[in-house]
Amino acid sequence: MSPTPGTVGADLAVLGGGAWGRALAALARRAGRSPVLWARRPEAATVEGVRVTGEMAAARAPIALLAVPAAAAAEVAAAWAAAGGSGTLVSCAKGF
Repeated sequence: MSPTPGTVGADLAVLGGGAWGRALAALARRAGRSPVLWARRPEAATVEGVRVTGEMAAARAPIALLAVPAAAAAEVAAAWAAAGGSGTLVSCAKGF
């Protein structure tokens, strides 16, 4: 799968820097993917071997996992689309 322009090789974006998003990004990395993790507070969302960003435009990839609380899902998905995200968006939100 080719990366979306501007993603510096990311083939998967994880939107959400909480425990769930960090776990998904780490699993993706271990599975051989090149994920980028978007977090509102990137300084608090470190994952070994995963690029973390606070810029939504840097989180564009062919596949994006939406790993934020259900209450924030619509807002984050809209911000991702507004920043040029146009790939497949998969909701991984808990709390429905």
